[in-house]
Amino acid sequence: MTDSSIQVSTNAAMSARLATLNNSFESAAAQNVTAYLEQTGSLENFTLTERQAMVKLEQLKLIGDLTLAEIMLRGQVIHEIESQGLWTTHPAGFRSMEEAAESQGISQSEYSNIRDLCETIFPYLTGQGYNIADLWESIGKSKFRELIPILKRTIVNEPSRSDRIEQIFTNEMNNIAATAAASGEEVTDEEARTILIDQLLEAGSLPVRELRQRIRPERTPSIEGYMLPYRNRRSLVMVIINEDQREMLNRRLSGYIDLTPVSQDDVQRSPTFRDLANYLRGA
Repeated sequence: MTDSSIQVSTNAAMSARLATLNNSFESAAAQNVTAYLEQTGSLENFTLTERQAMVKLEQLKLIGDLTLAEIMLRGQVIHEIESQGLWTTHPAGFRSMEEAAESQGISQSEYSNIRDLCETIFPYLTGQGYNIADLWESIGKSKFRELIPILKRTIVNEPSRSDRIEQIFTNEMNNIAATAAASGEEVTDEEARTILIDQLLEAGSLPVRELRQRIRPERTPSIEGYMLPYRNRRSLVMVIINEDQREMLNRRLSGYIDLTPVSQDDVQRSPTFRDLANYLRGA
């Protein structure tokens, strides 16, 4: 049982509002369950305990809307910060918006996902008549995250930096064109991309394992890595990765590894890279 005395936000007023919001979710869940049972004429078919269980699971589902709200609100704030260049005027002296976001607990992969969803994917799907809340409820955060790269590739119609995504897109588009031709029809590129998006969203209802088999037909190659001795009995690890391998690293080691892009100036200033250069020179 969750301890209600635990403060869920560093702001006391916000913490109190969130506790109240949870009660609202329970009330809404009870209304949904009652309405469904009355509509189907099955209200009397379940015991009080069974109905209570249905309400709690409905409440659990509704709370998932907070995840979508978090993404939408963060996307809005990120847009405001970027459009006004506010990260450049922050006293912390951030070198990029990604660094500023990371200082607030948003990893680079999460930052990228928020931007892709809020700036590209959600607006497009809304324009196509999709209800984002319904999609989010049926697909869920983890599977939506799996779909982001191929959805973005299909929507913007620009080559992906990921060879895997590009291969999936090409194969799927060829399959759609072949299916249409077999029926004596022709599809334009735009029509085929619309069909592909519908198919991808439909695949989002599959279990995670089956979805990954659909959009990850080939295993990502193992990462090539090198380990060098470093100071204080530590090691310096270097890996050579492509876009797919970087995505796999972020997914598998999220919370355990932070991959920070560095510029040539950063390299020249960093004592770690100076040590590496000396090691490679045999100094």
